[in-house]
Amino acid sequence: MKSINELPLYLLKKYGTEHVLFKEKRREGIIETTVKSFVGLCLNVSELLKKFELLEGDRVISVMHNSVLWHALEVALFNQQLIHVPISGLMTRNQLEQIVVGAAPNIIIVDTVVRKKQLEAIVTALKLRISVYQLF
Repeated sequence: MKSINELPLYLLKKYGTEHVLFKEKRREGIIETTVKSFVGLCLNVSELLKKFELLEGDRVISVMHNSVLWHALEVALFNQQLIHVPISGLMTRNQLEQIVVGAAPNIIIVDTVVRKKQLEAIVTALKLRISVYQLF
């Protein structure tokens, strides 16, 4: 594998479709993600990103849990040659504000409604023209 762009195809060739790549502990129990599911998720996230008409080199902030979705977002962002600025959800509002201003992202992606509201409030308070989007 020469680049992360080749990751989905590499995983399919090396492990096949039903190999379990991730095990996530959630409220409903342990959720397993197969290669096939992960590749599909990467493609879905990539298609969503295309709707934002981002250009190569644009910055995308993500505020998400460490999850399969985060990894799929990472692959999709790299595949589209976007710059990923991952931020811990454990940061204070002040820290988030400083990073949002300093990173100057084109879009902010979050994984929960609570985080979406929090980041929208920051963007509004700072009078920035940045969209906040919740994945799935």
